[in-house]
Amino acid sequence: MARRGAGEGSIFKRADGLWVGKVQLGVNENGKRLRRTVYGSTQAEVREKVDDLRRSPVPWAQPGTLRLGEYLDRWLGDVAGPRVRAGTLDYYKRVIGPARASLGGLSLRSLSPMHVEALLGRMGEAGASARGRQMTYTVLRTALRDAVRMRLLGVNPLDAVSRPRAPRPEIQALDSAQVRALLAAASGDPLEALYAMAVGTGLRLGELLGLRWGDLDLEAGAVQVRRALVESKQGTRTFAEPKTSRARRQVDLPAFAIVALRRHREALGAIPHPGLLVFTSPEGESIRRSNLHRRSFKPLLARAKLPAVTFHALRHSAATMALAAGVNPKVVQERLGHSSVTLTLDTYSHAVPTLGKDAAARLDALLGG
Repeated sequence: MARRGAGEGSIFKRADGLWVGKVQLGVNENGKRLRRTVYGSTQAEVREKVDDLRRSPVPWAQPGTLRLGEYLDRWLGDVAGPRVRAGTLDYYKRVIGPARASLGGLSLRSLSPMHVEALLGRMGEAGASARGRQMTYTVLRTALRDAVRMRLLGVNPLDAVSRPRAPRPEIQALDSAQVRALLAAASGDPLEALYAMAVGTGLRLGELLGLRWGDLDLEAGAVQVRRALVESKQGTRTFAEPKTSRARRQVDLPAFAIVALRRHREALGAIPHPGLLVFTSPEGESIRRSNLHRRSFKPLLARAKLPAVTFHALRHSAATMALAAGVNPKVVQERLGHSSVTLTLDTYSHAVPTLGKDAAARLDALLGG
């Protein structure tokens, strides 16, 4: 008998010469295994039939037999996987883990709001943070919303569960004086232009590291954001399209960033090919995030005598400085690549208290007296 790995089905030849393949497709609501058997005149024919069965969405077509854990596994692989980046998918797997472990044995259709309320309560008792419980709720609700869309559920049980409250994450940002100190300390650094671009445009780190010389027009003073360098937990680096249509954008460059980019180009000794990356490692390869933080960014903060903020704080700094300077929030949204101006204001309005005072002063100038 020729056997395959666990879950891959088994193939064997009967005494009468007929080849048989058996594969498990899941379990029913009572926990009984669901198996299918196929037949063929050759081993290769049966193997192909078994593989087809394993790839087929049979359990999806029988929602009454589908358990929550099996659904979440399939959702992560077949639904979420193709539409999010590898790092986001890893995050989904992590935050949905408690639901998979605690409620995975339940039939998908038997999941109730009380099950979820109890899960969130147990997570809190076990020491999970409010933000962690909130994200477990959010990802689980997204997964079950897709189950409703695919008609595996009539209603989403998470619709009847209140989203856990969590304190707003504190925005790390440097003020204008600190940004000037950062740029002064970066003068002459091989990545000086990277830091000038970060605080001058608010591009994400992946977007900066994915820039090619063909994306820059230094004469017009603009950059086209067309891709991002994505790094997985395992360290694999790939280039990906921007997350949303808003993220694919043109951003005008401030003069100090243009000057820094020209110096960076001159240091290369020749006009670079449009397809080459703007920012690379000393070996000419794409930059690994951990190396950037350890070898460049942290030492730069120390030289500038600045607090140990994350690189993402430079994006926040660009946004808060622009809003504090009176730039229209819609323009800030477009520069950042946010999906809506509401997101921009929700994220940064509380971090720029001068906005309210400025609005009051403008109204007073218009109506006062």
